[in-house]
Amino acid sequence: MLLMKWVPAAIMLVSALGASTAPQDQSQNENSKQCKGADPDLSVVACSAIIDSGQETGLNLAQAYRYRGSAYWAKKNYDGAIQDFSQETRLNPNSWAGFYDLGRAYAHKGDYSRAIQDYDQALRLNPNFADALIMRGLAQTQNGNYDLAIQDYDDGLRLNPNSADGFYNRALAYLHEGNYDRAVQDFDESLRLKPGDADALYGRAFALGQDRKHGPAIKAYDQVLLSNPTNVEALLNRGLAYAELDDYDRAIADYDQAINLGARFPTAFRNRSLAYAHENKFLPAISDAGRYLWLKFGLLGITLPFPFSPHGCFCIRLEAISKGLFVGQRS
Repeated sequence: MLLMKWVPAAIMLVSALGASTAPQDQSQNENSKQCKGADPDLSVVACSAIIDSGQETGLNLAQAYRYRGSAYWAKKNYDGAIQDFSQETRLNPNSWAGFYDLGRAYAHKGDYSRAIQDYDQALRLNPNFADALIMRGLAQTQNGNYDLAIQDYDDGLRLNPNSADGFYNRALAYLHEGNYDRAVQDFDESLRLKPGDADALYGRAFALGQDRKHGPAIKAYDQVLLSNPTNVEALLNRGLAYAELDDYDRAIADYDQAINLGARFPTAFRNRSLAYAHENKFLPAISDAGRYLWLKFGLLGITLPFPFSPHGCFCIRLEAISKGLFVGQRS
């Protein structure tokens, strides 16, 4: 808590002095309440008044910077948060929470290497801080260090085995490594802890599709679409799974629905073109191939050959479409 400096009544020399300091104390007390309050706008103003007053030093001043940094965080002003958490940790180098929040702010700015440094410091001060381990795992994932990320998730989940987000993010690291079985297991565990979570449902379906388990993937995408029928990525990937099982009518139906909902991924038209060709519907296949080339290459696309052979055997492999799982990790 932010400690206040009160003027003891016993040292007030005259009643006039007491009258002049009472409003000041009242104002400072109000600033303290608002600085720690839930409204980030009021918190920034009140904490700034405390900081600028010059009356607080040491840990009290560090707390004011901390509250204002948290308010900046809530306002998504990560530069402001970084400045204030840096001041907090300068004034209180034992604040593991300050280093943790500083790392989170740097991670949101995309400076994952610096974020890792601050998480390291938070963990030196508090080795059993599960959230810091999980957040460092996120930063390691973003830096492409998947083995280190999984190690951090392992340690964090040992300390907090009920972290649905920890299992979810470890699943993403396993996806990066191509370990789809482990990814599905972690998505399952995340869903056990947070039933119906849309991201975990989608991630599980995506992992099954990547593992070429197309039947289970279709059932998993059915669950995703039951809760969100307009999920374009789920429709496109379920269409791909149907195509892989040679069910081109259903594949085309899913591609149609996704495109009608506004999907303009080049792959959407390419995969529908492939499905049309397998159904010997060459005119719509050629039309979609042209749309694919235009979306993919622009004007250059009109100079390129259609991506299929005269016999309808397409030479371009079917592609899955993710919904940014690898950049949408939970923080």
